[in-house]
Amino acid sequence: MKNQVKLDEGIDLESFDKEAEIAKFKNVKLAGWSIMVRLYTQPKKIGNLYMPDSVHQEQQYKNFVGLVVSMSDAAYKDDARYKDTGPYCKIGDWVFFPRHSGYKMNYHGMPVFVLNEDVISGVLKDPINDIPYISK
Repeated sequence: MKNQVKLDEGIDLESFDKEAEIAKFKNVKLAGWSIMVRLYTQPKKIGNLYMPDSVHQEQQYKNFVGLVVSMSDAAYKDDARYKDTGPYCKIGDWVFFPRHSGYKMNYHGMPVFVLNEDVISGVLKDPINDIPYISK
């Protein structure tokens, strides 16, 4: 039987190091007003209950939460637009964003979303306990 490579679906907090994760993207140079976000992966086991793969997959696409790992030089630099609010987020923040905003791509085998700066809906302190559950 061939060795199977584990598909990287996003950040798993059981083996997570924020600084190491951000360092993986230090050479990314985004254009325009872009932000790169690494998708969070919900645990398959909650307490003593294991989530079936079908439910786990469904939750992944209901909850668009991720870690900001890179920002373009122009992100949040428009003084007229962000004078009153300031930047919505910074590198290292956990954010949530609309499902169909930006685009998904792979960067060295890691799934990321590239978003415009203005689609960030909010910042979370803790992706495990603060995830906004979005209904269908």
